[in-house]
Formats: sequence, C-alpha cells, structure tokens
Amino acid sequence: MSVNHHLTTREQQVCDLLSQGRSYVHIAAALHISAETVRTHIHRVYMKLDAQRSEEVLQHLRPEPESRFWRPWELK
Repeated sequence: MSVNHHLTTREQQVCDLLSQGRSYVHIAAALHISAETVRTHIHRVYMKLDAQRSEEVLQHLRPEPESRFWRPWELK
C-alpha cells in the first residue's frame, strides 16, 4: 500500500485484500479473523479516510497507474 493515512497494520492488510477484490469472508479467512472483525476494520478505515463508499477508500489506497507512453504535453 502506498498511502498510509495512519492506518494500523491490520487495517492496511484488510485494505490490501479488499483492493484485490476479495470479499469480507475471504479476507477473514486469509487473516484468521471473523467477518465481523473485517467489517469493523473497514468501518474504521472509512472513518479515518472520511469516505462513504468502498470505491472512495480504494481510490485513496491504490497507487496511480503508470502510463506506458511518454506524453510531453503532460509535463509541467
């Protein structure tokens, strides 16, 4: 994860798996925690990022995609 936003290690782990498209149940199994605990971590991440939807959270957590093409007009 490239952006920290003061997330705990466990919150970062949950978000990493969420950003891979994993469900709460799959995240819970991978981290050996309950699905309710996953929900709690996600809720705390939403609060810390002041986000309302998972798409907004993932937008904060995903790094910007690198362009494969050089675009001189985008240089500043």
